[in-house]
Amino acid sequence: MSLVWRSQMSTGLIWQDEQHKEIFRRIDMLLEAIELNKGASVVKELITFLKSYSLKHFADEEAYMDSHGCRTCVRHKECHEEFKTHLNEIITLYEHQGASTMVVLRLQTWLRDWLISHIISMDKEMVLTSVADALGRGADVETTALKK
Repeated sequence: MSLVWRSQMSTGLIWQDEQHKEIFRRIDMLLEAIELNKGASVVKELITFLKSYSLKHFADEEAYMDSHGCRTCVRHKECHEEFKTHLNEIITLYEHQGASTMVVLRLQTWLRDWLISHIISMDKEMVLTSVADALGRGADVETTALKK
């Protein structure tokens, strides 16, 4: 069981793809630990990472959307808020139950499913919308939508 970054997940934004690859690497560490029956040992570290990662990553994406006038930004930002809410629910569960099997599996399943779905739908749509809007304004895509 492994979570592998695939080129079709790329949004074309280097900074965003690198951040996504890092979270994939962290989730894969959890999956490997689960296979070794040691999932509990990496949960606290992953939760700590996710709290800081989500703040920075979502701020970067939202700044990109704002600077490019992305018309899908409201829905995208709502997805980010849903992620934070769900992460806080898992943190509360972890604080009450520790790194139980249920907490570990719930964290792993939710992260994997949410992340892949979010990248393939929301993040790619964000970039495509930004590029389309830039082209509609007569901008050079190389110097606008695909840069930071």
